[in-house]
Amino acid sequence: SSGHVIAATGGSGIFRTTDNGSSWAAFNSSLTNPYVQALASSSKGLLMVGTEGGGVFRSTDNCASWTRADTGLTNADVQALAFNSSGHIFAGTDGGGVFVSTDNGASWVPSDSGMTNKDVFALAINSSGHIFAGTDGGGVFLSIDNGRSWRLIDNGLSRMRVLCLAIN
Repeated sequence: SSGHVIAATGGSGIFRTTDNGSSWAAFNSSLTNPYVQALASSSKGLLMVGTEGGGVFRSTDNCASWTRADTGLTNADVQALAFNSSGHIFAGTDGGGVFVSTDNGASWVPSDSGMTNKDVFALAINSSGHIFAGTDGGGVFLSIDNGRSWRLIDNGLSRMRVLCLAIN
């Protein structure tokens, strides 16, 4: 919401630029795991990061400080994060499926009924609220009911390893 660009790194944590990339500064206060694999921001300025084996952290002050936010998350290897228009946060994990938080990351519950592959490496949500999950070897899954159930949508995919998704 501030217009800053934030970069997540695999080993050095979070960096932020306020001048379109001319200079970067580290913002890792209270971020106990510098291996950041996922990054998402809400329209209200909430920033969430997912780490390799360290769970989820949130910042409400533009990266100045981080708070652990992963109660109930039974898989700490978070590969993807996405916010829907209601402010719910979805986390894709490596081997643990999808989790959802409806309270800004204070608590998480599993949300992957119907997924036959729990290695979720990508999440994207369209304007209709449909959630797409890319998996490592299992194709793409779709939920049209806010993550309560999922179905495989892989017709025409030549490779089932889907590591990134975007909505245009």
